[in-house]
Amino acid sequence: MNNPDYLRAGDTACEAAADKPEYVTIRGIPASPDYLTIKEVVRDARISRSTLYSFLGRELPVTRFGRAVRIRRDDWECFKAAHRHGFGTGPEGTAA
Repeated sequence: MNNPDYLRAGDTACEAAADKPEYVTIRGIPASPDYLTIKEVVRDARISRSTLYSFLGRELPVTRFGRAVRIRRDDWECFKAAHRHGFGTGPEGTAA
């Protein structure tokens, strides 16, 4: 996810994500479209909740607001890119 509003010269989307401000509602639950719920991530990845939970906090950073668990969209995009494998491609999606 290369959004020029966040990127500086030489930055990747993963590096630039750390500089992005976080927005919360009065109750402390993220209201920004920059956060995804567990249900949204499971639907996007077409995996089970238990599979997703096995990655949370280890390979995929989470933000907790009380009992609410949210995943930053940029973290999710970086995670997907890091786990992308394709037929006939080498590292970084280059041709083998």
